[in-house]
Amino acid sequence: IVQGRRPVFDQGLLKLIWTGYFTVVFWILGAGFWQGNAGTALVGVACIWLTYAAVKRAAGWLTGFVAALLAATNFILVMYSRTPLPYTGVCAGMLLCFYLWLVLQKRPRLLFIPYLLAAAFTLFLKSLSGFMLLVMAVTDILTAVRRKNACFLRGRFPYIAIGLAVVGAAGIATFLYADTFRQYVISRYKSYAIDLSPAEYLRGLLSM
Repeated sequence: IVQGRRPVFDQGLLKLIWTGYFTVVFWILGAGFWQGNAGTALVGVACIWLTYAAVKRAAGWLTGFVAALLAATNFILVMYSRTPLPYTGVCAGMLLCFYLWLVLQKRPRLLFIPYLLAAAFTLFLKSLSGFMLLVMAVTDILTAVRRKNACFLRGRFPYIAIGLAVVGAAGIATFLYADTFRQYVISRYKSYAIDLSPAEYLRGLLSM
């Protein structure tokens, strides 16, 4: 619906979510080019708000305001927020994970929520989401070391271990196998419209 002709290989889950979102947007506003841009702009505004909320919780309202201002004037975010492409949605998902991780710091039993979301985004949407997963895991480790608190790390160890494992798997799939699979798809299907998640890279390699 949003990006026209479906390529031979693409991010199926991401486009399913994005298409579902725009189905609601078009149902409310009507179908059209400006409605598509408006739907993405709303997600871009959500990115700015999430940036402010997360940084404010971590470093105060002034730092949050400056971070939100930088996000609002960032060329990449502004560019993608003007077109109905899914990359703005990926940014919003990463920021949402970071915000939830900050909110749930005092409730470690619920920290599986941001870690699970970030892991799903990393494996099934964009490997770039792994950077947020890595930030959360490394920060928890450094915090435990600084506090010299083994209990702090013990409560978070399963999530940290899973997070680092997912980042490692996504890195291997993306950097070691991506080019090989890309060349395979180009030679077999004569298509350059390839934008895959790490999980799809691994699945495609198993079918080669």
